[in-house]
Amino acid sequence: MTDLALPGVPQVLIDVGFTGPSLGAGLVLGDSARGILGTGTLAGDSNAWVDVSAWVRSWSCRRGASTGNDPLPRYEAGTATIELNNADRRFDPLNLAGPYVVAGESQVAPMVRVRIRAVWNGITYPLFFGYADQWQINYQGQSWSTVVLTATDATKIFASYDRSAQSVAVGDGELSGARINRILDLAAWPAEDRAVAAGDTAVQATTHDGNTLSELQLVQDTEMGDLYLDPRGKVVFRSRHSILTEPRSSTSQATFGDNGDPATELPYADVTVDTDDNGMVNLVSITRAGADTEVTAQDAASRQRYLTKSYVRTDLLLRTQAEALSYAHRVLYQASKPSVRFARLTLINPAVGLENRLWPVMLIRELADRITVIRRPPGGGMLQRDVIVRGIEHSSDGATWTTALTLQDARKYDYFIVGDPVFGVLGANAIGPGAGDADQPANADPAYNALVLADAPEAYWTLDGTTGGLVDQTGHGHDATNHGAVPGDFITGGAFAFDGVGAYIQVPNSTAFSPVTNAITLEAWMAPDNLTPPTLQGGGDYAHWMGKDAADGVNSEYIARMYREHPIIAVNPPRNNRISGYSFNLAATPDNPRHLGAGSYFQDVLTVGQFLHYALVINPITGLVKVYRDGQLRDSDPLSGYNIVPQHGAAPLRFGTASLESFLQGRIARAAIYTYELSRAQIAAHYRQVVPAPPGTAQFVRHTGDAAARGSGTRLRITIGTNGVPAGSTLLADAGHSFTAAGPTMFDSRGNAWERVRSGADAGSTIRASQFRCSVQVALQAGDQIELRTPAATVARTLTVDEYSGLTFEPAHAQNSGSATSATPGASLILTTTQADTLVRGGLTIGGPGTDTYTADSLHDLTDRTRIGTATGDGNDVTVASASGNATTSGQQRWQPTISPSRPWVEIAVAYATGTPTWTPPPQGTAVKVADLAAVQSTATAATFAINLPGDEGVPVGHTLIATINAAYTAAAPSITDTAGNTWTVDRTAAITGNVGRTAILSCQITQPLLPGDTISFTWPAAISRKAVVLQQFSGLLAPITVDAQTGATAATGSPSQTLITATDNTLAIAAIGIAGPSTAAYDGDISWVPDPAAGTSTGSSDQTLFTSHKQIATAGGTTFAPALDGSYAFASLLVAYRAA
Repeated sequence: MTDLALPGVPQVLIDVGFTGPSLGAGLVLGDSARGILGTGTLAGDSNAWVDVSAWVRSWSCRRGASTGNDPLPRYEAGTATIELNNADRRFDPLNLAGPYVVAGESQVAPMVRVRIRAVWNGITYPLFFGYADQWQINYQGQSWSTVVLTATDATKIFASYDRSAQSVAVGDGELSGARINRILDLAAWPAEDRAVAAGDTAVQATTHDGNTLSELQLVQDTEMGDLYLDPRGKVVFRSRHSILTEPRSSTSQATFGDNGDPATELPYADVTVDTDDNGMVNLVSITRAGADTEVTAQDAASRQRYLTKSYVRTDLLLRTQAEALSYAHRVLYQASKPSVRFARLTLINPAVGLENRLWPVMLIRELADRITVIRRPPGGGMLQRDVIVRGIEHSSDGATWTTALTLQDARKYDYFIVGDPVFGVLGANAIGPGAGDADQPANADPAYNALVLADAPEAYWTLDGTTGGLVDQTGHGHDATNHGAVPGDFITGGAFAFDGVGAYIQVPNSTAFSPVTNAITLEAWMAPDNLTPPTLQGGGDYAHWMGKDAADGVNSEYIARMYREHPIIAVNPPRNNRISGYSFNLAATPDNPRHLGAGSYFQDVLTVGQFLHYALVINPITGLVKVYRDGQLRDSDPLSGYNIVPQHGAAPLRFGTASLESFLQGRIARAAIYTYELSRAQIAAHYRQVVPAPPGTAQFVRHTGDAAARGSGTRLRITIGTNGVPAGSTLLADAGHSFTAAGPTMFDSRGNAWERVRSGADAGSTIRASQFRCSVQVALQAGDQIELRTPAATVARTLTVDEYSGLTFEPAHAQNSGSATSATPGASLILTTTQADTLVRGGLTIGGPGTDTYTADSLHDLTDRTRIGTATGDGNDVTVASASGNATTSGQQRWQPTISPSRPWVEIAVAYATGTPTWTPPPQGTAVKVADLAAVQSTATAATFAINLPGDEGVPVGHTLIATINAAYTAAAPSITDTAGNTWTVDRTAAITGNVGRTAILSCQITQPLLPGDTISFTWPAAISRKAVVLQQFSGLLAPITVDAQTGATAATGSPSQTLITATDNTLAIAAIGIAGPSTAAYDGDISWVPDPAAGTSTGSSDQTLFTSHKQIATAGGTTFAPALDGSYAFASLLVAYRAA
């Protein structure tokens, strides 16, 4: 384009399908043969196009809905407006000497095809496909003219086609998708120009009377699905479950924010926040087509507060009254309350440096995508919502590119549970009969009750919102009393709702509820209705929503805690909506004077109103506290970390609060307590009884991250985002890099095993491709890292990683690879599967830059995921692209993208078996770091150095202090003393090669408590001027302290890679690397070890620097420590493993 050549924005391609002698027969309005819908095949995307981009002055297109707040989504006709330079009259239909004239007839006419596309980084994104409405000519004097071309998508074709009723009704009981196909077949709409889901609703028979578009939209409304024309001109029909089951709708695809971290939030120009009652419905009346009886559903409280807002339908194709009632309740649930919602998001030209992140996200957005929007309003706070894209607009006027999205609050769909046998199944009443009415019957959940009772709880309360829900179902007599809780909704039936101010349910105290000599498991279902409850404790940061606790400070046993959405007290990492469980001593003790608890937690992005299954285990026999969410073990911590000895107290057991100091605003249901530790399988079974697993089919969850690097090196890293990666997920990674003879390896911060499933090089030995699979057994947290390591230095490295669910932890089902130099990767690569329902992952490594042209899978079997590459243009660039898709049948699977120009490539395709993963969480070490007490350095010449114990807690008896030291050379390591007279031991020391420094690790098990301000003194054999010290506090180490294993290495240059061989299970390893160099020296730690503080001097002369790490080692054997150092400095590397209790 010439008129719109904006810097830093995509190239826009606008084409018109002017017909010519060699072109096929397209539909042309008014043509006696090609203008009648239903008498021939409409011209698709295969006919020739004429590029008119060079004459475009401005353009805009819009698709989807103009509002996102209607009870049912209704997509309007897509339209485009294009202003063209007509100075030479080429777009004047009266100019028969122009370039678009065939056989004396101008092709500048209505109904010619029009498409708009955008190209960024070699990838072409369709934006609009339609048919010309008008060519409006504007003359400005005798020297200038413009034409405004307007176009509409195929919605107008269907709207123009009226039919006479057929003599026989057909299709009774067929699913909605089959009905959509039947209508399109009758209209002779090409099969290749439609993407129609099967649907979830059976419909009444039809005679196809009336308008085509009206019947299509009636089927859409009956299904509660989506019907629209995509940007390629295809008719798309999605079932109502697609909003829950398709990853692009169920999982946020991008996060847009204001003034946030640009690494995690994409900036927007404006967001509109609406709070009105548009789209509200609190009285729903449904009469099925052909029926006389109306069914209704209402929210009486909403009608009283907001006036009556009615929704009436008398034409839906539902087949039973039960389906009609369920339909009414679903509409009511989604629309009966007003909400603060994001209505419209506007994005403009991204800032310099953000183009490659923002453009692909902007251009690929499609109707019904889920995204996250964050707004930080003036005065503080943060509003964060997941939203569904219901409308998309793009435009450019030569100065600015604007994209605007019409949004719908995604919380309208959070109540429905994927795979649930009741929720989302029309006819089974997803909301429940009379939802919102006073006479709603309770659901007794007989199958769930039977499952829980079969596991022999000490007490079980259904908490279903009725008085019967307070009765202990075990017959043990632990009946509860209600103090202000009211009936509420649960996933399958009723719950109790708590107001967050003073409502709670209480069960009398019992010794059976205390884990003194045996373990207990406490489980319940909980849904927060406010992510920051109104009544909080702990400095205003959290609420206790269940537990056995008292405010008197002498009867604390255990609690379940939820932190507020944005905590007031700053800690690192932040505890936003962290949910935890703690075990306490009854009162403060000398070795735990602050009355702290030993606890475990999970920290996820919570959704208002969404239930989670929670289980807390306190086991004095194993000495562990564990917490589960949704059937998965999320964390485990030792009671010894805070010297906890569980005892029986006088406090009752409460729900909605623990000690009456803070309260939950939300709902609780189906609570039980057991006098033993439930197994992971039992807890998972309880969760799956309510939320069944999808039937084996794997799902793409989210893009975990990608990275690319140029310059000689061996490592490439991706940092885990805010969602983390839960245990039970599978990570699939595709890596490409400059040639190495052997394949690379991968690691992560939590020690999960990464399997290199397939690896290969091209024939010319210029590139290597690899695909990895990681079955996540230890959850990855936000900020954790994934690392690719090449076996030798490479000049280009690329990596992309995606998260999937529903894959087994079994070996890959099938795999294949191929390589060549061409523009058609995969043309001859066949992957043969022998079982149905597998996930196929494709990875393509290209010996070329990421700016090359790349076209998605021409077979459309796999969905493109990510393409990332280097782009220096020096002939050494490497790009990797990935794709995946579900192979529902066995046999041959293919993936055939195309590239331009021809490049060397290696393509890998692997099929993975789907199903519910089963695994045993690996053992974890029990020693834990309590605090980093000091990381200091000194340039003063002296033989002594002192640290005053910081903070206000001190160090209790039984804890261990570890000091790592690097200093100028002395003949021996320093000695350490402290105010209380504890004994310090040198566990490992070594002189840095050339006697240019000395590194040491010392330990002290505290037998006399240290108080805040106490002094720890370091004494060297001689006065020295460069010292660096790191002091840390640990708990859970064996008394007396015992070194299990140790090793060390020294060298004048290079990077250490050592293996520590431990003799016993359950140890804590400490790593110290001292270098004779400044603190600014490059250092890249081993991500499988926990990074600890560094200290060092930076004077430019005789500097000394210390780097530290630690690692829990659960199982005896070899553990490798392989950091990367600046090769110019001599070093000493020490490893010591201590036995844990």
